[in-house]
Amino acid sequence: MDLFDLDPEDPEFEIRIHDFAGNNSYFWERQADTLLLSAQILNKHLSSDFEVKEMHYDAGSLHTMLMLRGFAVECLFKAIYIHQGKRLFEDGQWATDIGDFQGAKDHRLHKMAQYLRNKVGIAFDRQDIRLLEMLCYAVVVTGRYPVPDRYDRPHKLDSMTLETDESAGWQGQEDEARFHRILRKIKSHHGPLRYHGEY
Repeated sequence: MDLFDLDPEDPEFEIRIHDFAGNNSYFWERQADTLLLSAQILNKHLSSDFEVKEMHYDAGSLHTMLMLRGFAVECLFKAIYIHQGKRLFEDGQWATDIGDFQGAKDHRLHKMAQYLRNKVGIAFDRQDIRLLEMLCYAVVVTGRYPVPDRYDRPHKLDSMTLETDESAGWQGQEDEARFHRILRKIKSHHGPLRYHGEY
């Protein structure tokens, strides 16, 4: 039965819609573009000492910008995974074989990058992995909340080499350049990706 032959009142309809969107790289790529554009807008204001009333865009906004970039990279990684003929979802939940795509369920960008390096051949180097760890930390902790969900959370992020709040250690232009190189590696390695921005 075709997806659109289902009655929207049928409980199966929502599950099928969920799986359709979750296993379609187009939706992941579009979301990545939206997140990257949002990060670009925030970054522009960060670099111009933007101020709104009493609110200053400072280190907290840096973390939020890094979080947006981290989520965008995660979306692109998942789009590439789908392009390999894999499924992220089945029956409305994570696919049973997604376990081979380590990090996909919990935002571990560095783990997903290692998978894509080994299985797809994207040439992420050690410094790329370090930067992806910083973005992971912004996604999991500093970009969203004033404190981690547990006091020892910074030390519990699997094999990450980070010992402290590393998203605060963003190395300005050096890490900016590396981030854009990572995006170019993703884009140049996998032509079918629709991502086209220069964020």
